[in-house]
Amino acid sequence: MDIEIRHNNPEPPYKQIVSRIEYLAASGKLPADTQLPSLAELSEQLDVSPETIKKSYALLKSKGKVYAKQGVGYFISGATRSKSRILMIIDRLDSYKAQIQRGLSDTIQKEGDITIRLHNQDVDAFVDILDATLGSYDWYIVAPHFSLDRNKTAKLISALSRIPAGRLIIIDRKISDLKGNYGEIVQDFSNDAAKTLAEMRNRLTHYSRAIILSPAGGLYCKEIREGLVQMFDQMGMTVQTAVRYDSSMMGLGVVFIVLGRTSGEIPFSILRDCDRMGLKLGVAIGLVTYNDEATNEFICGGISCLTSDFYKMGCLAGEMISTGAVSKVHNPFSIKLRNSL
Repeated sequence: MDIEIRHNNPEPPYKQIVSRIEYLAASGKLPADTQLPSLAELSEQLDVSPETIKKSYALLKSKGKVYAKQGVGYFISGATRSKSRILMIIDRLDSYKAQIQRGLSDTIQKEGDITIRLHNQDVDAFVDILDATLGSYDWYIVAPHFSLDRNKTAKLISALSRIPAGRLIIIDRKISDLKGNYGEIVQDFSNDAAKTLAEMRNRLTHYSRAIILSPAGGLYCKEIREGLVQMFDQMGMTVQTAVRYDSSMMGLGVVFIVLGRTSGEIPFSILRDCDRMGLKLGVAIGLVTYNDEATNEFICGGISCLTSDFYKMGCLAGEMISTGAVSKVHNPFSIKLRNSL
C-alpha cells in the first residue's frame, strides 16, 4: 500500500496512516470495498507495531471510512469520491498570487474546491486562521511571506507543524528550519537572481555601472540585492545600491535593477530622465525590474524583468494534490528579455 511513515514528523504514526488512507480513498485510488492489509502485513511494511495499525483502523472505522468483516478484515467504505478541500493562506491578493491560483485551478480542475484566506504578512493572523480552519480542509497551501525574527519563526514553525503529514504545501519562500513530510515549491531569491542575470553577461558588459534600487520594506529585496552585488563584483563592474531613485544617478552606461513592490513607480522616473537626456533605452541605458507586470511588455518597446513562473508554481501544487505525493521543488527565476537590456 502507498503509505510512508515520516518518523521526524510531529504527527504520530497512527494519524499519518489515517490521513493517507483517507486521501487514497477520497481520490479513488482505494475504491469502495477494497480490502486493507492485515494488521501484521501493514505493521511489517511500515515497521510499526500491530497496535499502531489497529489504532489507525479503529479510528478510520469510527469515522465511517472503513468497515470490518468478522474474521476477514477491514474494507474501504462505499462513500463516493469527494472533492479535495484546499485552503490557500497567502499574504495578499495580487497578480502573482492570481497566477498561482490559476495554475492550481487549471491543474486540479473539478477535483478540488479552493478557499483563499489572507494573513497580510502577520504571523499572529496566520495562527488565528489556522486555529479556525485546522481539520476543515484536506490540503493547506501556505505562502509564508513574513518579516521573521527568532520568535516569529518559532511561532510559525510550531503552527505549520500542526498541519497533518503530507497535507501542507509551502509556496514561494523556503522555511529552512521546518522539518517533516511537506510539499515545497520555492525560490532561492539571492542565488536565483544572480544566476539568471549572470546569464545575460554579454548584454550587461555593454554598461559600465550598475545601480540596484531596492525600496525599504521589501521582504526579499535584501536577499536579491546581496546576490546581485556579488555577481556584479565578480564581473568587475562598479555597483551602487540605493533605496530610491534620484535624477543625479542617470548617465551614459548605467544599468538600473529595480526591486520591490514600488518598482512600477521608479521605472517611469528613469524613463522620463532617459528621454529628457536623449539616452536610448537598451543601448545607452539598461533597465531590469523584478516580477513582471502586464504593462512591462508594451512600455518603450518592453521592459526586461526578473521573475519566477508563478503559474507553474500553482500547477506543481496542483500535481501534488492530484497525486497525493508531496515533494521539494525549486522554482527558479527566469528573465523576460525585452528592449530595455
